[in-house]
Amino acid sequence: MKKKGLLIICIVILILLILIGIVIKISNEEIKLDEEQPEQISEEEHEFLSCLESELGGYLASEVNTLTEIPLNNITDKEDKIDYYKGFAANGYKFIIMKSKESEVSREANLYFNQSYPLYQSFTFNDINVLISSEDNNIKESDIKNACITRTDNGLALPDETINKLNETNKIIITRGEDNLGTITDEAKIEEIINALKATKRYGETFNCDGHAFEFQLYNNDELMDTIYIWQDGKRMMPSSLSGGCAYYTVNSNEIDFREFIEEETDYIFYAIYDYSEKCTEDLRLIYEDEEYRYYLKCMKSDEAFIHFNVSNLRMTLKYALENNYIKPEQLKEYDNVLIKEEK
Repeated sequence: MKKKGLLIICIVILILLILIGIVIKISNEEIKLDEEQPEQISEEEHEFLSCLESELGGYLASEVNTLTEIPLNNITDKEDKIDYYKGFAANGYKFIIMKSKESEVSREANLYFNQSYPLYQSFTFNDINVLISSEDNNIKESDIKNACITRTDNGLALPDETINKLNETNKIIITRGEDNLGTITDEAKIEEIINALKATKRYGETFNCDGHAFEFQLYNNDELMDTIYIWQDGKRMMPSSLSGGCAYYTVNSNEIDFREFIEEETDYIFYAIYDYSEKCTEDLRLIYEDEEYRYYLKCMKSDEAFIHFNVSNLRMTLKYALENNYIKPEQLKEYDNVLIKEEK
């Protein structure tokens, strides 16, 4: 009897060991499969995306309103091309957060938004794209960055000699190549610009060699004190008196953007045009006219040619922008192949 009981115990133990072995094997296989899958979103990106979702939700919902999810298939059927997606609506407005490198996904998202809103805002953070329509459409990119991106401040400040030149400035001439864009003599505006220049710092020893696009010529009365090179992104600058190689100084505050000064004080506008239309074989399409000219789109559909204003991050169709005075035809000369002008 004792032998029989002992045999039963041994059989039970053997069965348990076999089951444990099977579980361990399955677990190891699952772990192995997980390790083989590419990591699409880093931990740092997860934190940023979570903060982004919270910040954008605050622009749409109040204490008595909740966010309603927007299904991805409302926007696109290319789910396999998207690494991350969130979409919400509240109070008649929407936002979507999408990480994808596919231009076709961006096209479909913008066309989806434009169906409901003639203008909205579009932000890009590396491969993360944000489209949002809010009550005033005046969300500042700096506010988002201040909330969700931590900045370090360990750069090299401008030398005292350069600071002294900045402090003596009482006139600034803004140029782009051979074009004189405008002259600033207002003391308050000059002080604001000088303080922004003094806030820049030089970080590290490795720089992109893309070259500057604008120049701020600093004068004390009629004496040229220095010329400040300004890059197209509005975040980098370099005094000509210090320039050498590819080095530059960078603003260490999300609040500073030299493009804002250029747009405020000149007629220059920072923008980009996106043609979301497919190949066209149609006749030229009238998009805008004034007292002297008619303007036609060249091989673009008027409802699929979009303009993005880089400083305000507003996006709308080019037709809407022209009709509502967001931009004038003569300011589109950087895209001179877009509009065809015909005298009336």
